[in-house]
Parts: sequence; structure tokens; C-alpha cells
Amino acid sequence: MNKIFKKDIDTLPFIYKELYSPFNDKGIPNSLPFELQIDDVIGLLKQKPNDMVKINLEKAYRQGSIVGGVITDDSENIKYANDFIEFFLDSIERNLLKDMNILEIGSGTGLLLSQIKNYCHNVIGVEPGAHCLKAKEKYNVNVIHDFFPTNHIKGKFDVIIMSIVLEHFENPSSFLNLLSKYLNSDGLIILSVPDVEPFILSGDISMLFHEHYSYFTNKSLNNLIIKSGYRICNKSKSSYGGLLYRSISIEQKLELSEEDYKIAYKESNDFFVKSKEKLDSLKSFLNKIVEDDLSLGVYVPSRFLNILFTSKIEIKKLRFFDDNPEIKNKFYAGFDIKIENKVDLIKEPTDIVLIFSHSFGKIIRDNIINNLPNQTKIIVWEELFSNKELEKL
Repeated sequence: MNKIFKKDIDTLPFIYKELYSPFNDKGIPNSLPFELQIDDVIGLLKQKPNDMVKINLEKAYRQGSIVGGVITDDSENIKYANDFIEFFLDSIERNLLKDMNILEIGSGTGLLLSQIKNYCHNVIGVEPGAHCLKAKEKYNVNVIHDFFPTNHIKGKFDVIIMSIVLEHFENPSSFLNLLSKYLNSDGLIILSVPDVEPFILSGDISMLFHEHYSYFTNKSLNNLIIKSGYRICNKSKSSYGGLLYRSISIEQKLELSEEDYKIAYKESNDFFVKSKEKLDSLKSFLNKIVEDDLSLGVYVPSRFLNILFTSKIEIKKLRFFDDNPEIKNKFYAGFDIKIENKVDLIKEPTDIVLIFSHSFGKIIRDNIINNLPNQTKIIVWEELFSNKELEKL
């Protein structure tokens, strides 16, 4: 592994859920060490393992990590499940599906597993978070409350599903190797991971979370799969939420090319230069807001916290907004700013509204723009991370 980046960022907020006070629960620190490195074998950008982080991640997972809310049938997040199901069905022969044995790792509330159960009755899930405890009652699926691997799961499966899970493992290659022991010889692993390529290319440190050990681009994900002894059977990008989808099967004969490694390594390495440059320009932008005594409202504030924390700039007229009703009036650890919603923003507009979402920024802008005064400046992610646009602000 190549150790780099520590001189620029060595600590970040430890965010795993929205809170009723600006402090993490059960003695979990508000911030923890964070260091990045590049995997010398596949070129993947990774968080360097840290014992203190590992201990607190386990505590957070047992409580139930739910930044931005969980996936339920009555939340906006159900669109993630619906989109994944489309890829799932596109990857499997429908006439064989009903007799398959399917395991889901990281089942959350059990919603996705319940949708799969509509096509196949032999399903089981594993989830360390407490929000799985009502899965049987609410969705009529069996979700084991434990970390994987667990003694409660034995035998082999035709399909193993992981939706937004693989990035959480310290060593994703070792984990994929482990899964081969639970997979039938002709079985499939169907997975999704966040696509961080736009953030890497723009140098956006908002993508960094302690929960995520791996930061996958299209190329580095493919490299991981091949190096771990699998072949790619189906792949696509999600139509909702900025994810990469893969369906993979066991294949030990494939070799990772030097060119594929170099491309992924260059993507990761360039991030360090770009992120420093972008952070400097964002600091200038935030300092200008302070100097001009402007009020700033931030939509999707969880993605803004790393920049706010790292810049060490105190913005007195700063407010957080999100229209997820589950997090209304809550806080993020280390930030004494209560989360408001669209109604609050309309009642008391800010001078600038910064929408910190790559996937949903334009949708949020279109939803609020006609309700705000003309003098309110709305900035979406693409504008903020365009040097030309940033100079105009």
C-alpha cells in the first residue's frame, strides 16, 4: 500500500446517523482519524485501516447506521430498491429464479429481500443493525441480526446479494474470496456500490466516510472483481442514486492487465492533487461568504460536513436543510445546527443555497427555485465543482 494524503487530512467527522443532539451516542467520538491510500495491486482508493475507527464502526453498525434514512416502503429511498431489483431480474434467468436459494448480506430493514421474495421464496438475510429486528413482522422475511459471516448461515446459495455493502469491508478482495465458499459453482453475486468517479475527478472530499473503506470507480471495481477470482456477467450504472451494478460468477483464470491497473491507479492518485486544489478554492468561497456577512443554507448537509470541518471556517449564518422527514430537527455529530426543511427555507430564505448532491442537485433546485426570492443564489454541485463557475460566485 502507498501511504499518502495524511498531511492534508488526518481527521474527519464520524457520521453514522442523524442525532437528537450534536453528539454521537454511547461514547462514540464526534471525529476520528482518517487516512487514504492506494491499493498497489488494483489501483483502488481506500481508507487505511485504523483500530480506533474499527472499534467505533462496530458500535455504530450495532446501533444501525442510517445516514440519510433507511430503505422502507414509505420513504423516498425505496427507489434504490426498485432500481436494484430491475438489475437483479436482468441478471438471472426468470424461469430458474423461483427455485433458487438467495442470501442477502446487509439487509437493513428487509425491504429489498421482501421484494426478491416475490420471485423466489427461499430467501434469508443478515444485518448487524437493530433496524432489521422488525423485518419478519413488517416484511415477512427472515433477517438474522448478526455480522457476516455468522454461524446461523450454513450451506451454499445460488445468489448472494449485496446492495451498497462491499465498500464497507476493510479488505473487499478477501471478502469476495470468502463469499465463494457460500456460492454454488454456477452461482452469482449481484452487488451495487457507490460510483465515486465524479467525486474523484472533481477532487470532492465529501465522498469520504469512515464507514466506507473502498472508493470505487468503474475501472477499480472491475479490477477488484477480476483479481478476486470472478468474472463479470452483467454490469450497468444505476438509473437512480449514482451506483455501479455488477453480476459476477466464480472464474479463476482471468488476469488483470497492467493497463487496467494503471488507469485505476492514475484516477486515485490524481484525486490527491485535485482535492487539495478544490479544498483551497472552496475555502476562499466560504471566506467570501463570511466577509460579506451572507447567510448560507446547505441542502444534503451530510455531504458538506467534511469541507466545513476541514476548512475550519466558522460561518455564523449557516443553516442545514433536508426534506427527509426522518431527520427533521436532528443534528450531525460535532455540528450544533438543527436540520430544517423546505418549508423553513421558504419562510426564512438564506442569501445562498448550496445543494450538495451530485445525483439529486438539479431535482432539489427545481423543487425550491420558484418558492425563493430572486436574490437568493442557488448553487448546485456541478457549479460548485466547476472552477469557472466558482470564480463567478
